[in-house]
Amino acid sequence: MLVQCFPPFPMSYQHNACGSPCLSDLRRQRVSPIYHGSLISLYLSFQMLILDAGAFQVQGPHEPLVAMLGGEAELPCFLLPRQNVKNMEIRWTRSLPSQVVHLYEDGRDKPEETMEKYLERTELVKNVMHNGIVVLRILTVQPSDNGQYRCAFKNGSFYSDAVIELKVAALGSHPHFHIEVTESRQLRLECKSEGWFPQPKVQWMDSEGEEIPAESETHTQDKGDLFHVTISLLLRETSQKNLTCSVWNPVLNQKKEEQLFTTVAEPNSTTTIILGIALALLILLTSITTGHYLNNSLKNRHKTRRRKFLGASSATYTATAITEAPANELAATKAAGNMAAIIEATTTDRAAIIEAAIATATATATATTTAANVMVN
Repeated sequence: MLVQCFPPFPMSYQHNACGSPCLSDLRRQRVSPIYHGSLISLYLSFQMLILDAGAFQVQGPHEPLVAMLGGEAELPCFLLPRQNVKNMEIRWTRSLPSQVVHLYEDGRDKPEETMEKYLERTELVKNVMHNGIVVLRILTVQPSDNGQYRCAFKNGSFYSDAVIELKVAALGSHPHFHIEVTESRQLRLECKSEGWFPQPKVQWMDSEGEEIPAESETHTQDKGDLFHVTISLLLRETSQKNLTCSVWNPVLNQKKEEQLFTTVAEPNSTTTIILGIALALLILLTSITTGHYLNNSLKNRHKTRRRKFLGASSATYTATAITEAPANELAATKAAGNMAAIIEATTTDRAAIIEAAIATATATATATTTAANVMVN
């Protein structure tokens, strides 16, 4: 014979959720249909007597409720069987009975009994109370509102309650990066994000979506209980990487990501060396061409002035040319030396090549300026 699980006793009687101990015994024993039917009739009669006396059971959502930080949360609970609850005592508390979130008694709210942090932040939705439904609305949700709430009903000597869990969630900022070069010329990348609740999960991922082990990871909370995260990564490989920093909220199952494109060039790469040498040759060629042009101009100007000036003026000009000539030779020598440094830099890193190229450009500019001054004089 098919046995149906009937409605349970009220929680105040502390029976199993599937029925009375009598029905549990029936499942373990083989009994005659006549005896079985008698027990069921007795059970139903006893249940009707309890309900007629005003007994009830409180129920609420079985799954946790989620509320966004700064928004509103609605916590519902209801009676079985359905009945008007306007004349009952309805008490919402946290983990301890003394931690009153909202109290409704004698047909009105009693905010004087409420915890200070919930003052003017809670209200009961009363337009469904006649159907045995009560909804507690929490305004301006805060991180401290996260956790369990107890919804308790009392009517005369009958009492029943249910526990409801609220999960508060907040999405933080988009990740942002801080990059620095270590003494060993490696890149240290830091990814930061603020304003998360609860504590988020953060990770580095490569271009294939695979997680990269982090060098370090820190989580801190500010005065508002929001989480700030920082995760760092040290790039040891000299290769191009497309990196992603991902921060994930486990309650909302939402994440925020930012991509970082980095290129770490190898110090002795062929491309860098060729570019460095080409730059140096270009600067040297420009220096030689400019020097040759200025030298011819100086000779023509010198011949012209020799026809116009005699005696002391001619002697003065000659002395000036003799004085400035070593400077030109010295600048050209420096340029040649810098060229040698650039060629030697093929066994060093890119920084040495760039420094040599800059030195060559400086020497060339010095030679050009000196020659121009002589030409003007």
